[in-house]
Amino acid sequence: MATRTTKNDGRSHPDNANASSNANGSQAIAVMRFDDRNRYGVKGIPSSILFGDNSRTWVVNCKRPTKKNCWAKVKIIDSVNRIAELVDILGYVGDYATELNALQLYFHVLPCRYPKTKEPSEDGRQGLSTSTTGDAADGPVKDCTSLKVFSVDDISTLDVDDALSLQTISSSNFTLGIHVANVARKISTTSELFQWAQ
Repeated sequence: MATRTTKNDGRSHPDNANASSNANGSQAIAVMRFDDRNRYGVKGIPSSILFGDNSRTWVVNCKRPTKKNCWAKVKIIDSVNRIAELVDILGYVGDYATELNALQLYFHVLPCRYPKTKEPSEDGRQGLSTSTTGDAADGPVKDCTSLKVFSVDDISTLDVDDALSLQTISSSNFTLGIHVANVARKISTTSELFQWAQ
């Protein structure tokens, strides 16, 4: 049974206020604090649930503890008593790839895969299309002049060429565009300027 506490506003609040997002049977991302000397039972490791209510420690059962803190995928067993079961250890806290993976799992973001580049074209440019249409078949270069973009360049810059855009695909899917101006694409490969630059 959940205990209740009274805060300064005089109303009663359940201690497990975040139980709805950490319901029994659901999965969560946690930091298992192996460097904490406290143990709960034989295998209980003190842990913190990512973006959860961590006013009290969660306990995750683990058979083979290490000495360094780890990111882990856990299954909530008892949200009232803050008990979870280890599903998978993702890696060490502080490791960039592991932390990126943990956040991708938490936010349900699939890892990005870049498209394969095309074979070199007749003008020798690898993977670039000389077409000016916005079709996806053009390859990695796409005309985005119709999008509403927001510059991320410093106010003192002379070349405003970096920008972001956000497109709504559906109610839960968005495309974040990262744009870099490609002015050289507008210069013909047969022009004197291009020949000089080569």
